[in-house]
Amino acid sequence: MAIKLVCSVDDEQLKSHYEINKDDPAPWITKLKNGARKRKDKVLICGGGPSIRQFHPLIQEWKGDIFASKTVEYLDGIGVTPTYCIHVDAGDNEPNRVFKNKKTAYLLSTQIKPEVFATARGCKIYKFNTISSVNWMPDPVIAGGSNSTIQAFFLCAWLGYREIHVVGFDCGYQNDPGGQLIKNINRNNIDANPSAQHITVESADKTQRYPSTTEYLGMAQEAAKVIQILGREKKIKFHAYGNTVFTMVVNEDVAKGSYTLGEEVPLRWLKAA
Repeated sequence: MAIKLVCSVDDEQLKSHYEINKDDPAPWITKLKNGARKRKDKVLICGGGPSIRQFHPLIQEWKGDIFASKTVEYLDGIGVTPTYCIHVDAGDNEPNRVFKNKKTAYLLSTQIKPEVFATARGCKIYKFNTISSVNWMPDPVIAGGSNSTIQAFFLCAWLGYREIHVVGFDCGYQNDPGGQLIKNINRNNIDANPSAQHITVESADKTQRYPSTTEYLGMAQEAAKVIQILGREKKIKFHAYGNTVFTMVVNEDVAKGSYTLGEEVPLRWLKAA
């Protein structure tokens, strides 16, 4: 079942955000890329799925740069300061998700609410244009996706990393210690989004079953497509951790080589990466 995701914020609203944010005094991300700082070959992306709790030792002992996908506060709680934090969500709740850390560089898409820029003021901020659900964004632009973790894949490729490791990108629910199904590290449970279409995702060999939603499954499919394309076109290696919908889809779909370039991942995205 292939699922197409649609942005929840309309095109006109995204344009209004861009028109304000493009003139924000924050430097463009090209300044970060063109800086003298030497990057390591590998990077760790930390998503906000509940499986991240299983990988505290990996995160705490990581020797290299770390990307936080709305997880700066959580990582701070386990004694880890991420190198970067990414914000691409144009929704109303995004300004409330900024946890200020002076040592972290905040990479802010020009499509987000301008209040996010104001909230992060005083920290290191770099802005960038991204393609997600729209194609009118002017160059220079970095390829995007339906959520911040997939956007981080493209940002890591653009910044020059050749090996990307991913934890906490679950695309489904997991049981917490109390037996409640939760969808993220904020312990939002399965009832937090009553409009979601809940499904059970089954592995091809029928040995694994995962509680999820059609939206989450669509994210996993999109991520698998991006991973395969970046691997083929940019020679980037991906390592996904955990027993999740995301890792299952990646292992099954990427191994089959079932994705090709098409309208859903335009060539312009790859050039931007």
